[in-house]
Amino acid sequence: IPKKLTEQHIPKTEYHEEMKESSKSKVELFLEDLCINYEQDEIRIRSSKLYDMFKSFCNTNGYKYDYSNTQKLTTKIGRLKIDGCSASVWKEGNITVRGWEFNLPKMRKSLGISHCLVDCTEL
Repeated sequence: IPKKLTEQHIPKTEYHEEMKESSKSKVELFLEDLCINYEQDEIRIRSSKLYDMFKSFCNTNGYKYDYSNTQKLTTKIGRLKIDGCSASVWKEGNITVRGWEFNLPKMRKSLGISHCLVDCTEL
């Protein structure tokens, strides 16, 4: 018997996977949705636009969003420490913009999802 139990010691049952999936936060689900619905490998989004996208995601999926402003949402994203997801500052002309850069292949790997855009022409 190991002295310290780690996640490797826990059997991966269907029930375990369902529980893991159901315990994801709305922010994690939003970031997964971002990974699935964008074809580019890298995207850069202003923080204010990201917040608007998150609110729209919550409304579309019937979630109540708990983040009353951009800063609270982006703080939560930063605390998740998802590989490929980083806060950034860049210039657009003379304007300094704060936002997020997403490396979607790294994020997909970190989140354990595959890139699965559906081709509706084949349905």
